[in-house]
Parts: sequence; C-alpha cells; structure tokens
Amino acid sequence: MVAINQKKLNQFLASDRVSFKGVEKENLRSDKNGRISNKRFPEALGVHNFNSFVTLDYSEPHLEIVTPTFQDNSKLYAFLGELHAYVEQNLEGDLLWNYSMPPKFKGKFIKLPPYGKSNKTKLAHLYRLGLRNRYGDKMQSTAGIHFNISFSDSVLKELNTNMTSVLVEEVKKYELLKFAEKNSLVGPLISENDLRGAIIIANKESISGINRYTKEDLRLFDSLTKKVSLAYENIKLIDSLKNSTKLVDNIMSSITTGIIKIDVLGEIEYVNDSAEKVFGFNTEEVLHNHYMAIFIENNDLISLIEKIETDPKVVYENNFKIKDLNSEDREINLTLSPVFDENNEFSGLVLAFEDLSNVNKIKSTFKKYVSENIVDELLNTEQSLELGGGKNKVCMLFCDIRGFTAMSERMNPEDVVSLLNNYFQAMIDVVFENNGTLDKIIGDELMVLYGVPIESENDPQKAVNTAKEMFVKLEEFNRNNSSKGYPEIKVGIGINYGEVISGNIGSDRQMNYTVIGDNVNLAARLCSHAKPGQIVISKSVFERLDDKSGFKSMNPIELKGKSKKVQNWIFDAKN
Repeated sequence: MVAINQKKLNQFLASDRVSFKGVEKENLRSDKNGRISNKRFPEALGVHNFNSFVTLDYSEPHLEIVTPTFQDNSKLYAFLGELHAYVEQNLEGDLLWNYSMPPKFKGKFIKLPPYGKSNKTKLAHLYRLGLRNRYGDKMQSTAGIHFNISFSDSVLKELNTNMTSVLVEEVKKYELLKFAEKNSLVGPLISENDLRGAIIIANKESISGINRYTKEDLRLFDSLTKKVSLAYENIKLIDSLKNSTKLVDNIMSSITTGIIKIDVLGEIEYVNDSAEKVFGFNTEEVLHNHYMAIFIENNDLISLIEKIETDPKVVYENNFKIKDLNSEDREINLTLSPVFDENNEFSGLVLAFEDLSNVNKIKSTFKKYVSENIVDELLNTEQSLELGGGKNKVCMLFCDIRGFTAMSERMNPEDVVSLLNNYFQAMIDVVFENNGTLDKIIGDELMVLYGVPIESENDPQKAVNTAKEMFVKLEEFNRNNSSKGYPEIKVGIGINYGEVISGNIGSDRQMNYTVIGDNVNLAARLCSHAKPGQIVISKSVFERLDDKSGFKSMNPIELKGKSKKVQNWIFDAKN
C-alpha cells in the first residue's frame, strides 16, 4: 500500500464528530517482479464503471479506493482498512505498488481502461487520451491519497454572502471547518458571481514553528484568491471556446446515426463518420458540393430534399432505399428536418438516418437459427432477451443419427456431406415450424431448445410434437433418397425439461447463446438410450404433456452421470 503520513492522517481523524469526511486512495497494481501489471481489472471487484467503492483513475492498473462519507472518524478508518484488505485479497496474483511514483513501464504505453459502446464511456476514453498526449503516462500514473472534507454551513454562508476570505481563529465561531486546524484561512473561488469552491490554508509554518495567521495574512490571502478566481474564469472562457466545437465533433463522430447538413443554397456543410460509411463518402470531396451532384443516383432522395426546400416540414421515411457511391443498394430509416435561423427563415436542412443493412443482415442470419416469428418478436420486444446468464425452465431435444460412422465409411465424402446437409435442412424445417431454437449441430446430432429465448405456453408438448413430425419427415426423406442409392437414415431422440443456466457463454471475441446444466446432460443421455425410431422422454416432460398417447412407461434406466435410475417413457414411431 501507498505510504501514509500517519501524523497528518491522525490529525484528519481527530477532527470533530459532526464533520463529514471521506478518503480516496490510489494504488498502482504491479506484478511480483515490480512491473506495472498488464492484467485486466479484477473480476472479483466488479465492473469499474459501476463500482462506487473500487474504480479506476487514469489507467487499467491504476486502482482507486473510495470510501463513503462518515461523521465518526473511527468508522471511516475501519471502512478504509476493510475495503483495502478486500482489494488486496482479490488482485488475482497482483500486488499494490508501495510508492506514489510508478515503477518502470513494461512497454511504451500503460494500458488504458476499456470503454463500452455508450457515448459517456467513449468521451471518458477520449479524455484519457488527451491527458496522455498532454502530460504523458508516467505523470498521470502518480498515485496519492485525497482527503475529502465538508465545509460547515456557517462558513459557506459567510463566503457566499460577503464573497471575501475569512480567518478562522476558533473552533466555535464557525462550528469548525469540519477539519482539525483551528487557525486557518478560507477564501472563496468565484465564477460568474457565484461561489464555486474554496481555497484553504492551515498551519502557518516558520523556522520557529507553527504561528497564527494575522489580519495582514488575511489581506494578502484575499488578494490571492481574487486573482485565482479571475484566472479560473479566464481559463473557463478559453476552454469553453476550444471545447465547444471539439465536443460537438466528438459526439457527432461517436454516434451511429448518419448526419448530413445542407445549407440554404443546397451545398453540403457537414458529414459525420457514420454518414461517410453508409454512402461511401470522402468528406473532403463532398463538402461544399451541391446535393444533386452528390446524390445523382438517388432521385427519390433528391425529391424529398426538394420537397423540404419548398415546404419546410419534418419528413420521416422508414425502410428507405438508397444507392451508395459504389452503386450498391442500402436500406435506411430517414428523417429530414428543416433548419431555421434567428429570424425564423429557412436556412437549410439536416438528414439523419440509421443504416439498416447490418440489421437486416443480422436478422437474416438469426432466422437460420430460430423461426422467423421468434426473430420478429425479439426485435419488437427487446426486453424478452436479456444479456448475460440466468436460470430458466427449458425443454431440450437431442436428435442423433444411429450408425452414422459405419454408413459414412461406405460413402464418398461428397455424398456424405450432401446427404447430411439435406437431412439437416429437412429436420430444421420441422424445428422452426414448431418455434424451436436450434442451439447447435454437433457432428450428426441436433440440439434444439424450447423456452429460450422466448418461453411459450407448453414447451414440452411442442418438443414432443417436433420429435413426432421429425419421424414423419424422415420417412419421406428416406423414401426420396432411396432412388439415389443413399442408405436409410435412422435417428433416436431424447427430451428432458428442467431448470438450466441460459445465456451468452464464451469470451469477448466469440460468444454462443446456449444452455448448460445437469438437465441438459440428462436430455443427451436419454437420446443416447433411444433406439432407432424411438423418442425417450423424462418424467418432467411426460407430466406436462397434453397428449400422452403412444408413450409407454418403461423400467427405470441407469444413465451415465446419474446415481439413481431414471424414470422414462418411450414412443416408438414404428408402431
């Protein structure tokens, strides 16, 4: 841990019991060789953007421990100690660097924190990059301790009323400044004629020791605070001028909505990054050119712009078709909004649009895994599909080809692949007709889910209906293939219903929406027990069937991974 000035800490903790105090303590994570750690933020400490007590300062290894405010000093110290100990216990092999100055860097740059898709996190990342360019990683990696101290209402009232510095000579006069020093100078930081903060100095040190502040000290200090306030005001004005344009550009560049601004003469004034990507623009080439020349292949778009120019009203167009500069077709949701000047005169218009190409591509791909009506429902009700893992009641169907290895050895590879593709096409059609979700294809085995991502009224019955229809479809499939000299395909099916963990499983690079748990394994074991032409179901499935006809109760069976024999019911498609 960072070395602490114990004397100063004790002074801080010795202050009055009615004060509000907090501590922010920074530390760099290092490896056991004394180099800055290159590991990600420890998982045990949560997500740093949403953790109120343990977060990041400048960089990925730059931990910041933050306490809440306390009136009782001992509770503050105890909380800080417990929080610090918890962090040290969950560093995943790392250590807390013992000094404020950073150790040697392993590479050229220190790793900055990851950022998400929100504009807030992107702007935070841009801010860190600005600090890197301005001050450098080494300077920004300096760690320290911040003591947060509240002012008493009486002092704030004095500063806000008189807008002048005060000399605190006694504890009782201003109910203490919520810190220990009794002889202090407090000056207001003024901006736009409002109190924005305060400057505090305490402990007038000299060769002879600590002396008391005088009226002359107060006069000089007051002059200093006024100059600081003026400098602060000037900096704010300069920064606001510099940052206003940058902020707008950063925001416009980070959003996914395409933006094009056209002036009253029809010339393009502004194009953001998303608009560049959709149309294939080179911004420098299109700026200050007339929109008719740029949108020469988009007559419908030109007509809409002309309509706005003659009748300035907002126009919305969903699923609007355009051509990019490569003459490729794209689909967008388009909004055209007129712009007016201070005299309410028409001064141009703004095109705002969302590219639907990727959405349609994803939608099309998604429909290869789940039925079309499920895709539409998910897109219309996003809350039905939650990110991350959770417990759900799910019905799982496994369908496996019997004797596939021996069959494939007698066929050439091209015929094997062709036969399998046609078989899977036939079986998956049945799955989608019954609103099932194709989880995965494992060799010659299908894994199908009912109940996720959307739960229906009776998922076990739908799974059984699917299995029965698979056998009907398979009989037709084999009949058509026999004329081609292909062997007959035989399958066994196992179905189980129960609680599983469902969600996105994998890594940041690749995820797979699936289910895991003992009930999944049981469904697979029931499938392995099924003979060709059989559907083997568990008790949890049988009890929920509306139509139990054709199923026979069998003797409990021993299955791998199960300590007790499993009750089962069998449907024989041959009968």
